[in-house]
Amino acid sequence: MGFTIFATIVGAILGMRFRAPVLGPAVLIAAAVAIVSGVASGDGAKAIALSVIVVAGSLQVGYIAGCILPAMFAATRVSGSDRVVPTSGLSKPV
Repeated sequence: MGFTIFATIVGAILGMRFRAPVLGPAVLIAAAVAIVSGVASGDGAKAIALSVIVVAGSLQVGYIAGCILPAMFAATRVSGSDRVVPTSGLSKPV
């Protein structure tokens, strides 16, 4: 459980800082850590495979969240109005 939460947080950090090619090596490293942890604790093959799948999935979910959340919070209020304008420059200022 703790490793899954940690993988989600690491995925979010990677999503905010890096592009998609970093996700592959991160998933491989997380899978290796999950396998070593499962073998060290004496888990069976099914439990180890399930933990690898869950950790890889949580890392990817965290990565997606890390990519999306900064864009959601990047809006600023225009002074003197209640309108919210994205900071990306995609909309024309009025």
